[in-house]
Amino acid sequence: MMPLLAYSKQKREYGNLDMNDWPRYWNAVNAQEHTMDKPIEFRFPDVFPIRSPTLLRCAIADPSCVAVLYRACWERNLNMSDEKVLAETLTAAGFNASDLLARASVQGVKDTLRANTQEAKDAGICGVPSYRVSHKTSEGWRVNGGIIWGQDESNVVKDLIAGWNAEKDSSPANVGPEQTAHGVSKL
Repeated sequence: MMPLLAYSKQKREYGNLDMNDWPRYWNAVNAQEHTMDKPIEFRFPDVFPIRSPTLLRCAIADPSCVAVLYRACWERNLNMSDEKVLAETLTAAGFNASDLLARASVQGVKDTLRANTQEAKDAGICGVPSYRVSHKTSEGWRVNGGIIWGQDESNVVKDLIAGWNAEKDSSPANVGPEQTAHGVSKL
């Protein structure tokens, strides 16, 4: 279940270093931009992989719970696969847990999760965060490049937004008059 265990000792150690570097980086960015409610205290969960369908359905039913769910999984090391722990966590964060879990269990929310999952599979998404950059042309919106995956690839997303045409060449492209607006979808 854990492909990391098949990696060499050096690759595992680097992966751990990288995983710990990112929270330090984002804490510094958030502090500079004054966007942080509290520093990120990343911790890899003891129970992994995280069984996420109920969490994802809660996020669809009420997107404002996403930060609470992420922190519970990736900072507080709570077993969010346990519905009792999930309900306690939501309640402690000020949500009406029974109401939210009921709304997350309706067929429409389940259908939305299935449709979103199928869309992600069809698009070739392999993880979070994934991005797709589009430019508005005279013919409509055109995707520039493929799926960009990972927070460490945000520079590629910025280059695509700035006008680099991933399909034409590997050098920065000038944005033509037909490319007057940009769209980025975080998938």
